[in-house]
Amino acid sequence: VFGDHSTKESPLIVARTINCFTATLWTGVSFQNNLSSDISALMLIFLRQADFVNQVAWTVREAAARAVSRLAEVTDLETLKKHQFVSMFIDVASVGMRDRKFWKVRYGGLLIVQSIVLRAGVGVNVGTSGAGDRANEKQLLLESILPHKETIQELAKKSLNDPEPKVTELATKILSVLSTWP
Repeated sequence: VFGDHSTKESPLIVARTINCFTATLWTGVSFQNNLSSDISALMLIFLRQADFVNQVAWTVREAAARAVSRLAEVTDLETLKKHQFVSMFIDVASVGMRDRKFWKVRYGGLLIVQSIVLRAGVGVNVGTSGAGDRANEKQLLLESILPHKETIQELAKKSLNDPEPKVTELATKILSVLSTWP
């Protein structure tokens, strides 16, 4: 349903299907068998659905951006430590934020950025591990995201001039967390 444009499903049904899939994602989700190909394929599907060139329905674009945001929130640390996956998250965010007509799609794109920034900004909770383990994981995550700091900052700064106050508010929150990074 997500990647096949030959079906004539209603955009609302496709959007709700993406929302249902998003609801099934749990904290620490990982793709055990073939991590690289599974998550790459999933991200490419969401990238295609978030792009206004490929998808005309704004509800589907918003749902795809929110799904990627949730994935960035809950995916395991091993996945987020890989440069290619952080790049994919940023790519989907920038595609969603280019939508000038529908603020909810821009907001969804910015939610992806917020999810990535907050993962590094507030650390990762991992059960009963000690404080040293959490600090080490936070440091590893920050090191993997830091090469994208300028891109993230640029996306958030562009959103400060958005006519929708919710988008501007979220951009301000992202920039305030980024200001604490090295």
